[in-house]
Amino acid sequence: MSESQSPRRASRKKAPSLAPLYGGIGIVILAIIAVAISQKDKDARDAAKNREQPVQESSNPFADIPAGTKVVPSPFESGSSASHSPSATGLLASAVWVEAKAKAELAKTTLQEAKAADEAGDRKKYKRMAVEARDLYSAAIDSTAQWEYDISESHGESDSQVSTVRSLRATWFDQHRKLRSVDVNDI
Repeated sequence: MSESQSPRRASRKKAPSLAPLYGGIGIVILAIIAVAISQKDKDARDAAKNREQPVQESSNPFADIPAGTKVVPSPFESGSSASHSPSATGLLASAVWVEAKAKAELAKTTLQEAKAADEAGDRKKYKRMAVEARDLYSAAIDSTAQWEYDISESHGESDSQVSTVRSLRATWFDQHRKLRSVDVNDI
């Protein structure tokens, strides 16, 4: 038997691939579906515009609440509540507050002296004076802590005199916080 002359099938002819054709048909079908969906959405929007809006008979959103019920105050309301009475004009003349302000003023002047000593190069005097100022601020803060809480509860935090007390005490806290890093053991 001769291998070169065997009766085999003829070799396959190379035909072009049909994959691009099928891909193109798929893209065309998807485009047709997208156009149909967008037309449907457009028709629905046009129909919604042409429809008349229903008219509400009552514009009161609380019409279903029976009359005469007690109104519950909002916890987020910043205005004064009925449970808080306005502060008297002499609230800031309280003995606790006057003494604390005097201590804070003394602390302020002591701190200014400490800064002057630091600028002059006397680090030991600076530390001694800074610790003294820190202790005075601490005493002023501690002596007014309960008093501030009491006046906040009785007059409300939105009261002008209570706000004055809170802002000045916040300044004292800031000064005390700045002086925390001064070490007593380095004196």
